[in-house]
Amino acid sequence: MRKIDDKLRVVLFLKDDEETHALWNYNFELEYEIILGVKTLETNLIVKNIGTDEFDFTALLHTYLKVDDIGKVSINDLKGLNYIDKVKNGISETESREAITIDQEFDRIYKSTNDTISINSGDEILTMTKYNLPDIVIWNPWIEKSKKMSDFDDEEYKRMICVEAGRVSTKLILKSNEKITLAQKIQV
Repeated sequence: MRKIDDKLRVVLFLKDDEETHALWNYNFELEYEIILGVKTLETNLIVKNIGTDEFDFTALLHTYLKVDDIGKVSINDLKGLNYIDKVKNGISETESREAITIDQEFDRIYKSTNDTISINSGDEILTMTKYNLPDIVIWNPWIEKSKKMSDFDDEEYKRMICVEAGRVSTKLILKSNEKITLAQKIQV
């Protein structure tokens, strides 16, 4: 961990080995950088193809946000975008609302989103800015699914929302010796 300009920086590193090859047989390096400021959280995922064969992958930066009341949360800047509704067996629809609110189980992949969206937590406005991550996944398990999850409190759905920057609707292809940085910044 290193402190830079009043921010804390942590870098995690993973390189392929026998164990990873048993799951996914490619040569790669991953670097995950976390930068924490007073009012910002930045995450950078750098994927490098160090092998001779190209590979494809998807990525999702799982951002679980703690909120006081899910009924007061809204996510903006997604009107008019296509999404895949995983609760409704993967049907594709177009978002018609200016602000998305959660009042039931919610699991959607919004495709080709703006690089910046805003999240109103009920107490403050968060801005999420993303780079090389065209999709946004919004998730809340709601009542029944929360009760079935062993790592989730039965009432926890009332105090959280996932707004996750990702590249999930289409796979990214990395050729030999290519690398890409996937990044997000969340600011209060």
